[in-house]
Amino acid sequence: MEFQVFIPHVLLRPFVRSIWLVTGTDTQPQKVICDGHSELIFHFGDAYCIQKSGRWHQQAPSLVAGQLDEPILLKPGVKSGMIGVKFMATGLWRLFGWNMRRLRNDVVP
Repeated sequence: MEFQVFIPHVLLRPFVRSIWLVTGTDTQPQKVICDGHSELIFHFGDAYCIQKSGRWHQQAPSLVAGQLDEPILLKPGVKSGMIGVKFMATGLWRLFGWNMRRLRNDVVP
């Protein structure tokens, strides 16, 4: 897997921590650890699956991932392609006014 991180434009920095890109062909499950940041994620490769309650569920092509206080497991498809916007801790709320408590530990299409 290739992982690249980009620093956002100076005007976005109060809201956006980074923009990242993942491409590759590794199909091993990946543990995502808690970092206090929410993200907008767009898949342009094969779908990823997320493990919930011991079962794998396919993720939507675009989604919002809320702040995590517990790790999650993701399993990539054969050919990965994702771009994500990692927000500052309050960035998503400040931009869109979304209820962040409802997004905690959740991934929503």
